[in-house]
Amino acid sequence: MINEFSNGFDGEGSCRQTNNESAEVIEYKVLGQNLFQNPKKIKITPSWVTSGTKFPAELRDTNYAELEVISGLHPLLFDSVRQQISKWYPVQISVLPRLIAESNHIPVFPPRDIVISSPTGSGKTLCYILPIINSLHTFGATFLTAIIMAPVQNLVVQIAKEFGRFNVFNIKCAILCGNRDFSSEKHQVKNAQVLFVTPGRLVEHIVDRNYPLDFSHLRYLVIDEADRMTNDARLEWLGPLENLCKYSNKWASIDDILNGSDLQKILVSATLSQDIEKLHQWQLRNPKLYRTYLCQTEEVKISQCEDTDFIANTAAVPSTIENEIIVCEPKMKPLAIFLEIEKMSEWKKILVFANNKIISYRLTTLLKLLNGGKYQVEEFSSNLFGHRRQKVLKRFLKGTTRVLISSDALSRGISIENIDAVINYDKPRNERLFIHRVGRTGRCGKRGTAVSFITPSEERKFINPKESLLIYIIIINNGILIRVALKDIFMKVGCNAKRESKFTMNREDKLMKKYQSALLELKNFIDKTHKVEKQIKNKLKIIYELKNSKTFSNNGRNKENNFLCFKKQRMSGNYFMKDLVLESFSSQMNVEWTEAVLYTPYQKHQALLYEYADGVAAQTFLKMADLPYKLLERPNAEFMSPTGKVPFLKLQQLLISEYMPIVDFIAKYGVSLSTGLSDTQQADLQAHIAIIEENLKNIELYIMWVNESVWSQVTFKRYGSVYLWPLNKVLPHLKKREIFNFLRAIGWDRKSPEWIMDSVDKIFKCLSSKLGTNNYFMGSSPTELDALAFGHLFTILTTELPYTELVNCLRRYSNLTDFCKRIDEKYFK
Repeated sequence: MINEFSNGFDGEGSCRQTNNESAEVIEYKVLGQNLFQNPKKIKITPSWVTSGTKFPAELRDTNYAELEVISGLHPLLFDSVRQQISKWYPVQISVLPRLIAESNHIPVFPPRDIVISSPTGSGKTLCYILPIINSLHTFGATFLTAIIMAPVQNLVVQIAKEFGRFNVFNIKCAILCGNRDFSSEKHQVKNAQVLFVTPGRLVEHIVDRNYPLDFSHLRYLVIDEADRMTNDARLEWLGPLENLCKYSNKWASIDDILNGSDLQKILVSATLSQDIEKLHQWQLRNPKLYRTYLCQTEEVKISQCEDTDFIANTAAVPSTIENEIIVCEPKMKPLAIFLEIEKMSEWKKILVFANNKIISYRLTTLLKLLNGGKYQVEEFSSNLFGHRRQKVLKRFLKGTTRVLISSDALSRGISIENIDAVINYDKPRNERLFIHRVGRTGRCGKRGTAVSFITPSEERKFINPKESLLIYIIIINNGILIRVALKDIFMKVGCNAKRESKFTMNREDKLMKKYQSALLELKNFIDKTHKVEKQIKNKLKIIYELKNSKTFSNNGRNKENNFLCFKKQRMSGNYFMKDLVLESFSSQMNVEWTEAVLYTPYQKHQALLYEYADGVAAQTFLKMADLPYKLLERPNAEFMSPTGKVPFLKLQQLLISEYMPIVDFIAKYGVSLSTGLSDTQQADLQAHIAIIEENLKNIELYIMWVNESVWSQVTFKRYGSVYLWPLNKVLPHLKKREIFNFLRAIGWDRKSPEWIMDSVDKIFKCLSSKLGTNNYFMGSSPTELDALAFGHLFTILTTELPYTELVNCLRRYSNLTDFCKRIDEKYFK
């Protein structure tokens, strides 16, 4: 026979050979073929998770306990508890005995960290409030002993109020969150024994070197809604805080045990991940877990659920919540919600969740138009700021507002009493979010209703297992939320969720016509908004052209002419865009001048030349306009600003950054320093403003970041002064790269120092010529130009820099220096 070789590989990835003597088949494994199976994902569950203490999830009489069963509380504290609650809840029965016992003696060894996973509204907050109060009184501590952290401001305030209910020993507390005055917080934290904080504000106080906090005696660190903290929590705040406390979860010697920190971490949430990577960031020390167990529930297999995150693959929802499902076309959902609210007249407080603030705003508008003022409908989302949020929340708490439409800002931890119903306008993105949303009702054993709207397309995914076998859906079974695969539904489930028929309505119905009218009104408003956005895009083209145009000619003979031509330009394209935005603001809002706050970086040791100058200019303008304001210095003002530029003005819910946008915004409300000027004078005013804004400010930027002596001796140190190592070394270099890119974009990256100083001299000569012998640039009264010029000229005169050519050039124009002295004496001394 003739030897035969296959031309290639067969379908099994092997090669065959045949010869005269043998028909033996030799098989070779070939790399690259799909014979290999991907290894199954291996999940490692820590032993402390599997061996955790379990307690029942359901709030029923058989699961409660009398107050006397838990001992160790101080008599005064116990009397306060007796007056406000009648029985202990299951989570309190499990957790409190251990923590109260530890609060009554000084630990010989560092205490175990505690993890509490329990349904919303089950009484988790008291599990750490009572031991902290008891411990502070037992040992008479006068230093900072406990930090209680929550991810959002509203939850921080709520926990602080709950703490105050039981604070019979007048323990000194301080609330540190973004809606409060930073300077007043600095005075409160001096003698505080307990801090209620958000992560961001805690970082601000840690890096504030003027008022350093002493964390050396910290005994408790409570993280409420721990699963909502970012994955970068260790880098952002946890790592620095542990270093300040000298905390360690590992011991190398007896000295480490005896001299280590007694800090005890307490993690609390309704949904805690069992993913070892997510839990690792907390670096818990010999942790002890307390969690609910599943009782009277039919088990559903979850073997195919590769990404199950919950402790024990389940998470508890209060059994007192009745769940309803309504299938509805997307365009009819607002009307369906309106009819559901109208039908259920016994619902006095209704919380509606939407997936984003655009949907929440539009839904709020439609419901207001549909109900005709019968009841109050309000929105609670990131569209609101500071005190405005608190006022909306208070009206809902009092019952003045019946329907509150919210993004997921209210889904975590916030306790609002007697919410009758929670409505999911949009399907939650995941099961964890569903738990927290519906947990706002049915709290502490009370009855509640959760209504979820889904679209027909979403319904088809649920009922057609052939379409997607690995889609996980929510099944409510005796109050327990379980993640299951679709093919298990039809075999296992006795679901108590109500299925309502699809929502339909006759087009001739009066309500339908009213709904169509409301939709048309909303559409007109959206179209108007889009029109403004289109105008803004057109103006952005103008900005781009202006930014790329040559302000100064390279031809030395034409420098002066080009400079004078630039002086006659009206305003930069930025200002056209600002006018459009400000007109839209003023046409839609009626904002009174109250609670005005001007934010700047720390002016003494952080702000750079141009930032300090704009801050002084803004303050001068507000003083000239006789507008009251509060000045707040923040180390992260640059990141708080909506545009990344400082200073910025906060007026109730509005944020306006940089000097000229602030001036133009205030002018829209009838306050202007240049109203009496003619058109020619107005053009001259704006031309001189543009000289400072577009040229002098860029020169200040160039000197601070490009001049090597100024960069190394001033800029690098001041910009990094508010950050801890290594950020204080890294961030200045990143910012320098950003500034260089900007200067390169406007053609300033290769300008020589001689060209810079020649331009500076022309600017000062132009301003000096305009001022002449007058008190102000435009005559006998101050204008916006005077405030801006004073801010920059005064800053140049009073700032010590190794580069002295700038201030020496300014001092040659005596009328400008005299002008700065007059403004300083009149408005600041």
